[in-house]
Amino acid sequence: MNDLSQVTEEFRRFIVGICNTDPGQIVADGKWHRFRITDTRHKSSKPGRYLLHPDGKANGIFMDWRDEVRHKWRSDGTYDSIDREELRRRREQRQAKLDASFRKAAAAASAFWSQCIRINGKSHPYLDRKKISPNGSRYGSGKMFGLGDVECVIIPIYSAENKLVTVQAIREDGERRFWKDSSHEGAHSVIGADDGASPVIFCEGFATACSIHEATGHPVVMTINSGNMTQVARWAGHKFAGRDMIVAGDDDWHLIDKKPFRNVGKESAQAMARALGARVIFPDMFGLVTDGGDDFNDMADHYGLEEVAALFAAPGEPEEKELGEKLVTATPFTWRDPSLIPPRQWVYGKHLLRKFVSVDVAAGGVGKSSLKIGEALAIASGRDIYEKGLPEGACSVWLFNLEDPHEEMERRIHATAEKFGIAPEELGGRLYVDSGRDQPLVIAKEGPDGAMICAPVVDALIAEMIDRKIDVLMVDPFISSHAVSENDNNAIDIVAREWNLIAEKTGAAINLVHHVRKGNGVEATADSARGASSLIGKARSVLVYNRMSPDEAASLGVDEDVRRFHFRVDNDKANLAPPDATDWYRMNNVDLPNGDSVGVACAWEPPSLFDGVTKQHLMQVQFKIAEGSWRESSQAKAWAGHPVGEVLGIDSHDKKNARRISRLLKTWVSEGVLSVVDDYDERRNLRSFIVVGREVE
Repeated sequence: MNDLSQVTEEFRRFIVGICNTDPGQIVADGKWHRFRITDTRHKSSKPGRYLLHPDGKANGIFMDWRDEVRHKWRSDGTYDSIDREELRRRREQRQAKLDASFRKAAAAASAFWSQCIRINGKSHPYLDRKKISPNGSRYGSGKMFGLGDVECVIIPIYSAENKLVTVQAIREDGERRFWKDSSHEGAHSVIGADDGASPVIFCEGFATACSIHEATGHPVVMTINSGNMTQVARWAGHKFAGRDMIVAGDDDWHLIDKKPFRNVGKESAQAMARALGARVIFPDMFGLVTDGGDDFNDMADHYGLEEVAALFAAPGEPEEKELGEKLVTATPFTWRDPSLIPPRQWVYGKHLLRKFVSVDVAAGGVGKSSLKIGEALAIASGRDIYEKGLPEGACSVWLFNLEDPHEEMERRIHATAEKFGIAPEELGGRLYVDSGRDQPLVIAKEGPDGAMICAPVVDALIAEMIDRKIDVLMVDPFISSHAVSENDNNAIDIVAREWNLIAEKTGAAINLVHHVRKGNGVEATADSARGASSLIGKARSVLVYNRMSPDEAASLGVDEDVRRFHFRVDNDKANLAPPDATDWYRMNNVDLPNGDSVGVACAWEPPSLFDGVTKQHLMQVQFKIAEGSWRESSQAKAWAGHPVGEVLGIDSHDKKNARRISRLLKTWVSEGVLSVVDDYDERRNLRSFIVVGREVE
């Protein structure tokens, strides 16, 4: 790999695969370069770092300083890293540590607030300069905020649940700071009493909020800054539903010609107004050009509170809500001929259904990924190799394996196609295959307020599925399709709901492959699925994979040395169709021309207990049993299985044959053609014997 552009592209993909963030154009100069990672809490923080040496055998390092892990990459395709689960564990630990820090800071801020001096009659230089009243603020030392040992105005900041999370200190010159290590995202402070009926006004800063409240008498929600407006809107719309809401925006006209080269105050206020379906109002400076941006405190300072009050009293139209005026509507049911209702659109068996999510649950190494490849080839080719049913015939399939490299996928696909004799032309361009190592597929991540959907990724996925006319999307494994805590039921519910929305919007069947918890050999069920249960709750069909147990092998006559190659699949949740019977599969090796031996999942039919056994055989068994005294115990010398073996012509002393004979005897006893009775043996010990039951017709 000598071409520099190829080297940088491969290294860029390596970074994306680890942190799910594109670092942009890679600079290959052997120096450290920083970039922002998508889950970074603060926009100014750039925890992602990389360096790339292009000379000779190119090599590079990527690290997220929050994880303290160096991921080394080399141009020969090898790399040193830690697995995704370890990264997830470290990130969860980091988040837990951060949350603990926020709680500790909130407690300290609350204690500080309780010790601050109430402003009664006394003023402060900052309040005097802004021409505002204290409005519930207090005095306190700025020393704890790094503002010096001076008296500052202290403002309490609350969460959406009205719990104090931090305090803000404002010095005489307007410099302001929050309590160290605290969080204020989505937080607010209310200026003025709320009677539950008056209009609610939203604005950015404290002085602006005070001026608006003093002019209108209405309660004012201070969002702290423009960037926090949309965060506050998330909960304010529900809390103040049915109330007249007004967003009072700042006019940051002075920022249009310098960074960030846009009117941030106006844009943020308009966005909040759209989210709330509220009116938006900006200060009117009546042509006066000030030194900087304008807010309602500036307007009150120049023209008085009466003009501010008049502006808010003037009629105005609210912004159209982004989600429409009515968030919830009741739709009357319309009766129609049931024959006109479109039937369910099954794509594969009674498991994969258009517009729905299905889930496959299995432990690692059972054979689920191999079976998924076989099913993908069956659907794409229209060849029902597992005899499950293809109601629509051949359909397009997108197989997205988020763990295995593309080369491993190629091996398995070629081996499966060779095993079942599927030619490339039979696929007709309907098979799409991607690896998470080349392009990650993460539709959700942890945000400041919990799980959040990665809208650009989802939109791109939907667009590609529609453009390619994808009928079935298989994602293996589910855990790699998101970056939220797998044990958080609310977070997983958001992810699962999004997958259902993707299925609905694309009209495709979506199949998510999921792992089970460590069960120490206990048989897996749908409830064994790893992490939160909400994924199973959102699925309309759940298949569960289990390796053949020793007891099953014994009863089916499978030798112990090949038992591990067999597994069964049961539908543990079938909401929209009767559950299928148990399906058995066996992993068979296929040797590829390159020398690799690859396991392929093949349908396996358990041998019938009564293969080769006729009614005449049973009649002969009854005759033999009637001639002697035969014990029920297989350990007894006179075991009833010996005459059965004699009649069938098999060695009853062979363990495999003995297991089958035992099952035959139990079946015949249950059907009444043989019976078990207790009697004394020749030594007068009470034993169980098998005798002839009802006559065979």
